[in-house]
Amino acid sequence: SALGALNALNAEPKSHKEVLERPSPEREQCQWLDSEAAERKNHENNGTFRRRVPITHIDKTKVINSTWAYKNKTGSTGDLVERKSRLATADIKGLKRHEEEDFESGFSNGMTMCSFHCLTAIAAFLGYPMYQVDFTGAYLQKAVPIDKHIYVRCAPGYPETIKDKWGNRVEAVYELGKYMYGLQEAGAEWQVYLSDYVKDECKFKQSWVDPNVYYRDTTEGRLFIGVYVDDLLIVAPNKGAYETLQ
Repeated sequence: SALGALNALNAEPKSHKEVLERPSPEREQCQWLDSEAAERKNHENNGTFRRRVPITHIDKTKVINSTWAYKNKTGSTGDLVERKSRLATADIKGLKRHEEEDFESGFSNGMTMCSFHCLTAIAAFLGYPMYQVDFTGAYLQKAVPIDKHIYVRCAPGYPETIKDKWGNRVEAVYELGKYMYGLQEAGAEWQVYLSDYVKDECKFKQSWVDPNVYYRDTTEGRLFIGVYVDDLLIVAPNKGAYETLQ
């Protein structure tokens, strides 16, 4: 039916292989491939990958697979706005790493629903505007320590080779210079990075009730920031105070 065909068209692919099997290559397939290219370029510009390494030079059991995640972004009316591809890791080995380290290193939380309700209530009571900020590539901001070695395979559909020390052309893998989505510890590392920046650079104080809520007093009133993973809820006395914070 026509409705079934429309639903199939709007369905998000599950893999790069499925992208190549899309029924409308002249349009939808090209859009997904373009979004993959943009995502790979974003990682290149961000310095996500420290260097390429021959897979024969490292322990293969420590190499993490990479994967694609696809999302149809829609507007307020439900119309398609963008096809978004995200390169992430399929870090099933992360749980074992944390058994050897500690659980907290793989845990990232957000402000509680109670905190959210409190911030919205404060905004309503004081007549303060609220603003929502979504970080692009949030988890890609924190650098991996130089003495920590995390290896990932190339993006599915885009294999690379490199010569090893014996002159043989073998599979190339990447050593991460910055954390990626999908890594077990990426969320916690992002949270530490953001918290340090908000407190040290923006001069906010951290709530002792909810560590994901921050506040700062100004001559115009008190500003609040609520953090939920890579989204911020900002409550400011006025638009000017919010723009100054930006």
